Amino acid sequence: YKKEQISLPANFYLLTPQISLHRYLFSLLAPIIHRHAFQRAAVIRCYQLPGVIPGLIAKFLYNKRIVFNLGYDYVAFAKIESKPFQELLFKFLKPLAIKYADKVIFKTKALLKAKSYKLKAKCIYIPNGVDTKKFSPSRVKKDIDILFVGRLEPQKNLLPLIHAVSKIKRKLTIVGNGSLYKIVAK
Repeated sequence: YKKEQISLPANFYLLTPQISLHRYLFSLLAPIIHRHAFQRAAVIRCYQLPGVIPGLIAKFLYNKRIVFNLGYDYVAFAKIESKPFQELLFKFLKPLAIKYADKVIFKTKALLKAKSYKLKAKCIYIPNGVDTKKFSPSRVKKDIDILFVGRLEPQKNLLPLIHAVSKIKRKLTIVGNGSLYKIVAK
């Protein structure tokens, strides 16, 4: 939600705020500020729970279909990170998002099973990450090193990854930035 200048293919558009806005404020206003783009869209694809905010607004304003990922337990992580506002927001937002989304993509079976969702027909399980049946310590080729690219945040489980890779004695390269940078950079 920052004003960014990046090179995209001709048929791709990056909609950013024209003035500096907090990301939650921009997510509330984006469907209005960029109404023409939201009105033209057939489906609004939202990534993760915070990203569903503009999707829900577009659903009600413009009768749009929305699909979003539920990748991890946002409420639990907000609590771990001592972010009471986000914890409250996610407690309120999660059931609304699941109820009004046309499809919800669950990234883990545990999340899908955690609640008895009445709307199972709209829930899709699409795993994220690594197939642990194919990539386990006993099956890892000895000449393969590992590359992690992503946000350096607790949700990404970097410390267990570092511990696991140390047991198979492979080289792990980490690319990213975030709150765990100083811990990971040691």
